[in-house]
Amino acid sequence: MNDASAAPALRPWHAFQFRDFRFIWATGLLAVMSQWIRILVMAQWLFEATGSAAQLGLIGGVQLVVQIPALLWGGAIADVLDRKKVVLFAQLTTCSVFLMLGFADSAGALQPWHVYIAIAATAITQMVGQPA
Repeated sequence: MNDASAAPALRPWHAFQFRDFRFIWATGLLAVMSQWIRILVMAQWLFEATGSAAQLGLIGGVQLVVQIPALLWGGAIADVLDRKKVVLFAQLTTCSVFLMLGFADSAGALQPWHVYIAIAATAITQMVGQPA
């Protein structure tokens, strides 16, 4: 009898038996959902506030300019620091940015430049947290 036939067949959902995997999978899913919600909500608000397709397209430019260096630093940071703390810091920073945008919008003080700063900040935190 060879070793391959004696090994039990692993199912795709076998990893979900481990609590740590369920935790990392759930937080990864929530992070991806929040990234897409961020993109959609900020773009929608910016277009409704300005009516300018050019300012809407500037979102991609802002993300590109900040994401390239942030990705390089994010990999180095993930190698040097505790990865759990890096992910926690990145997600807390993103949450704080979202809260500040919400408070500014509810106060009627939200401006397009606030949105661009928020886009840059959340793009940086995404690129720093992703390698970790």
